[in-house]
Amino acid sequence: MASSCQNLIAALKDCLMRSDCVTQQGNLPSECLKHHVQELPEECQSLRKATFECKRGMLDMRKRFRGNIVGSQFEYSPQRTEERNEPWFIKINPNGRIPALIDRRRNNFAVFETAAIMLYLAHNYDKDFKLWYDPIKNPNEYTNHFNRFAKEDIPYAKKRYLDETKRLYGVLEIRLKDRDWLAGPGRGKLTIADIKTFPWVRGHAFTGIENLDEFPNVKAWLARALARPAVQKGLEVGKA
Repeated sequence: MASSCQNLIAALKDCLMRSDCVTQQGNLPSECLKHHVQELPEECQSLRKATFECKRGMLDMRKRFRGNIVGSQFEYSPQRTEERNEPWFIKINPNGRIPALIDRRRNNFAVFETAAIMLYLAHNYDKDFKLWYDPIKNPNEYTNHFNRFAKEDIPYAKKRYLDETKRLYGVLEIRLKDRDWLAGPGRGKLTIADIKTFPWVRGHAFTGIENLDEFPNVKAWLARALARPAVQKGLEVGKA
């Protein structure tokens, strides 16, 4: 749970450490949250609410899965946070983040990232739609868990998520070593994995990453995708 909400938790901690409640009044961050909530900046109050909703939502979903779906054929890895950077775990999740799940019933199929795990379990094991909905019968019954909109400029948040984007580009860099595409055997083949990732990387300058020189494998992959006639044709859609 902590890993799923860790960005919010870290941002909340940073906000509290910069608040008057800590810097001027000498309170501990925990004391500020417990006794001085209304005195905190709006940014801290919003982060506190978002963190609470994130933790509550993740706990609720995991309890439901443990009680209704997950059986002995699943293995959660790793058991200790410090193991996430071990080579054996990187093979399961190149992103080096927990949680990850291995489905022994489906030829040791590995799934990582909380949302992907929940979707995987629901799609493959929740045949009665107890924890989600029938996408054919009820195509419009989807809502976000929560949304948070910053009303003011937050430099810390900008830097944090720019650094996170670079980290994820680094994950792609590792994956594309000696490969042409993200998925498939050997050097891979163009799949929906590339199609889904392409627009996010193509817009790197918009996110604040001026060039991809730091990520040569990603840069070559992007050039390879852009060289495809179908991609160029698709990019022209909507320009007229």
